[in-house]
Amino acid sequence: MKFIKAESVLFLLIVTLLPAIPLSNATAQSNSLILGYSGSGISTDLRRVMDIEKIWEKHGLSIKSVYFNSGSVLTQAMMGGNIILSDSGVPEMLALPVSGVFETRVVTVNINRLEHIFVTRKNVVKPEDLKGKRIAVSRFGSASDLTTRMVLRSWRLDPEKDVVLLQSGNTPTRMSALLAGHVDGALVSPEGIHKVLASGCCRALADLSELPLDFARFGVTVPASLIRNQRDVARRIVLAYVEGIYYSKQSRSWCFRFSKKKASKIRRLRRKYTIA
Repeated sequence: MKFIKAESVLFLLIVTLLPAIPLSNATAQSNSLILGYSGSGISTDLRRVMDIEKIWEKHGLSIKSVYFNSGSVLTQAMMGGNIILSDSGVPEMLALPVSGVFETRVVTVNINRLEHIFVTRKNVVKPEDLKGKRIAVSRFGSASDLTTRMVLRSWRLDPEKDVVLLQSGNTPTRMSALLAGHVDGALVSPEGIHKVLASGCCRALADLSELPLDFARFGVTVPASLIRNQRDVARRIVLAYVEGIYYSKQSRSWCFRFSKKKASKIRRLRRKYTIA
């Protein structure tokens, strides 16, 4: 009888302690997150600042960044659970819950403007000249695709009837297609605009950043389950980004000088190559 009581006590002790073990492991694993991103630009510069200054670690997070060559591929990785947060285009991530495929939440918007330049071959002088032309996008359903369609509609062009949309890839691939003459137009990021325009093959038809439009272009998106089940982790992700943005804007930091120099260069190149 005494043996049975001892065994019962041991059983109760095991039952009591076992749930605590996976909980501890889950907490530890939740702090090590895979971040997916697509493209390059201001968001990439911001993450570089956060990595160098160890802002992630300060907030108890271990972030591994993984590059995807298209926003649509990135959304598939989010759906499949391969990444836990996306620092890329917001529109394609919002398309998941809208279509009922996967529930996501936007926790930060890092860029609230259309930052790309619509670049065309020299034979395209005005938006009307795009009729019947080939325009490159990353992938159908990606941010570049959605943005391109929106801009075309603002020019009174039907993306389905008036132009031919081709899946190409991110900015470097679209630039190569423009240079080779495989396409007649595409969105190009500010960092790459000088390279394609300096070749003499193309012109900057429109600088989308000058449009008076608030648009959630780039930001951080997470699964809705992360906010429900690991709210503290989601909170620390937001705090890390807020601190990263604050740090990158400090006048005495190297990153501020780097960003100012880079922005100044981009402005000079835009003035030099943009057609009035």
